Amino acid sequence: MRIGEHIWLGSETVTRERESGDDWALTHANTLAVREFLSCRDGGVIDAALLHPDAVGACELDAFIGLSMRGGLLGHIWNSGWDPDTVAEVERTLGRVGATRHQEAFRAVVARIDAVPEEKELLLEWEVLPDALGRDLAVLWSSEIEGDLFDVLDLNEAFLAGHPDLAVVPEAELKVLLAEAETLPMRPRRPVRRYVAVVRAACAAAGLKLASIQERDPYFCFEGEPRRSVAFLASDGRRYRAVILGDQVTLVDDAGEELR
Repeated sequence: MRIGEHIWLGSETVTRERESGDDWALTHANTLAVREFLSCRDGGVIDAALLHPDAVGACELDAFIGLSMRGGLLGHIWNSGWDPDTVAEVERTLGRVGATRHQEAFRAVVARIDAVPEEKELLLEWEVLPDALGRDLAVLWSSEIEGDLFDVLDLNEAFLAGHPDLAVVPEAELKVLLAEAETLPMRPRRPVRRYVAVVRAACAAAGLKLASIQERDPYFCFEGEPRRSVAFLASDGRRYRAVILGDQVTLVDDAGEELR
């Protein structure tokens, strides 16, 4: 399929970015093109493996830098969900663009997050940063490393500019490619986050309809013990909390009364 043969950019987009004074015009045009390709099908996302790997990698690296600049390393971790495919692409592309110091630091961060499953669950499922993990990440992903992310943006831009598979084409041609991409298979749906699955199952068992999830609390006090819990609104307008007790889930109302 043609879309995987090149890194496709729209020439008009590149021109607009450059005229606006964007120093990373190719990077941002690539991110836009990749996202358009991935979301071209109604009701789903096409498989990123069908695109040029360096187009996808440059896009993921751009997103990583953007999220990290706005919210630090944790900004990327929590906003991206630390998706394994995304993490792998960022690590690979840091090496591809020549940001070896950042690649080594990122690898160390990944290894540290993976090292203690309990801490990883708190970080990713409950958005709580355990003290020990926080101290280690601050050392591994230092302020100096974070401060040099503009240099990584420059490397990403230069990588795309010199890439042998770069193809800057008129937007009309890009639209033809997007139409072709609409026939491609969709990516398998991502697994539902565990806390979402817990709330959905608890609602179904209690005959409730979930309206929205409000907050996650890994230390909610239930029967004198700290428990994982998720607060949510049901379609009846009332607020409930799903309290996780090992393999069991108990629903309580706002007054702390258990639903029977």
